[in-house]
Amino acid sequence: MNKNKLTRRDFLKMAGVTSAGLALSACGVDVTKLPDPTVTASITPFPTATQTPIPTPETLASLKDLEFWIDDFVNAHGGTIKVNETNMNARELTNKIRTNPESFTQTKLISSKEYSFLMVNDVPIGIAGGDKKWSESSLRILAELKGIELEFAWAGDDFLRQHNISSEKYVELSKLIGNSFIIGGGVQTQQVFQNFTTQDWQRVIKNWNDIKGQLQSNKVPSGYPYYLDYGKEMIRQVTIASVNENPKMRGLWLMHLGNGLDSIIKGSFSSQELSIILEFIIKSIVLSFPEINRWDATDELVNAYVTEEPDLRFWYQIFGKSPAQTSISDVADLMIVIAQWIKEANQNAEVIITEDAILDFNNAYAPWSINAFNDVLENISSKSQAHLFKGIDCEFNLWVYDGLDIEKMKANLDKWNNWGFHLYGSETMIVTGDTSIQRRTSGILSGKVDPIEQQDLMYKQLFQFYLDAQAPTFGFGELGDMDNWLEMGDDPLYNTAPGIFDVNYRKKSCYFVLAKTLFENL
Repeated sequence: MNKNKLTRRDFLKMAGVTSAGLALSACGVDVTKLPDPTVTASITPFPTATQTPIPTPETLASLKDLEFWIDDFVNAHGGTIKVNETNMNARELTNKIRTNPESFTQTKLISSKEYSFLMVNDVPIGIAGGDKKWSESSLRILAELKGIELEFAWAGDDFLRQHNISSEKYVELSKLIGNSFIIGGGVQTQQVFQNFTTQDWQRVIKNWNDIKGQLQSNKVPSGYPYYLDYGKEMIRQVTIASVNENPKMRGLWLMHLGNGLDSIIKGSFSSQELSIILEFIIKSIVLSFPEINRWDATDELVNAYVTEEPDLRFWYQIFGKSPAQTSISDVADLMIVIAQWIKEANQNAEVIITEDAILDFNNAYAPWSINAFNDVLENISSKSQAHLFKGIDCEFNLWVYDGLDIEKMKANLDKWNNWGFHLYGSETMIVTGDTSIQRRTSGILSGKVDPIEQQDLMYKQLFQFYLDAQAPTFGFGELGDMDNWLEMGDDPLYNTAPGIFDVNYRKKSCYFVLAKTLFENL
């Protein structure tokens, strides 16, 4: 494979990853908060005060934003849509709603509170609470009502400028998703320690007793050439972009794949010395970014293990194992020890295991990863250490012509649950082109399905799977097609369109499929 190819890892080194949390105000869009639920209150006017008339809330018949919401919805379905057996364009549907808004309105009791919804073809378009003020029923608001977070890859300002992506529009779309961010670029081992030399690592070992005391006191050891600026900048960006400047954050790639830094490899360190170095790495990063309270202990570690590439088995030397000697038990032990170090640096941290293709049963390349990952989880469970982990984050690099085998996914999840693990989240991309992300050109559904309809179906199936599992998050590999990393770099995969927003920053039909699925589960 071309080593200059832009991979998911390279993309996220330049970009962050955002988890759409669910604070309820917006920037750049009209939605500012979740509509107030219907309440009954008695008001006793002050007898001597001059009363200012309260404006009557806009109705759907007069609502200015209605035409924009409907235009988005109809555009996502090709410019016309059939409603009650009649094909309509956006203007015709808007006029129909204004003429007879009651026929498009549905009330729903959610947590003992009543909300009104503007519905078109069973899809929620708008929402109003007890104050009767209408706002767009974005995925963010619907997810808040359901109690699930939505995740997507957040691209940093540099990446947006480099690829001529409107930062203003990008942030507006992110507000439709949420307020929790996962930071990829700037907090990973390869970047934080990129300026370290072999001599710096030797100093760490020499001064370990003093350093360990500082780490135990939650202090980052001083006098070392950490590169923290980019990570701090990413945190600054998501803080500004977030609602009320109060984001949640999750960090990636404390341990990605299992390969070591050149400056460490050149040191020919012993097993004990490598263990010291790795503990220093994990704890220093966690302590350097206290704003981040969720961390991936490992990313794609099992996928790297099954390749049997020696370079990707470097860190197992801390157990005295050569690449050829490394076993499933060692993979489990590496996950365990990293999780323990994260907890020692931040006892309140949530620790996640992230892997690719571990539920993708129709992917011809996936069985090795699925089987090995299950073996690792079972091994961790046998050592009574599953409690260290908040859950499993699944990278879904899916293809419409593979489809999903939901029944096998459910059966496999049952195994995880029996071992003490839970489904945490996802990084979902569903490619619609003629070639899969793995460069396959033939799938079990090739020539049998419409790619857009199949993408909609797979998003619905996968999202429902997560809702049924009561997973705390569900996510996307990027915000939309405009920042699709698959089509960037020296070896691009074109015509993939895996996201929920198109290249013109417009909602796609799969966006509304997710909205409908959320509504059905409220």
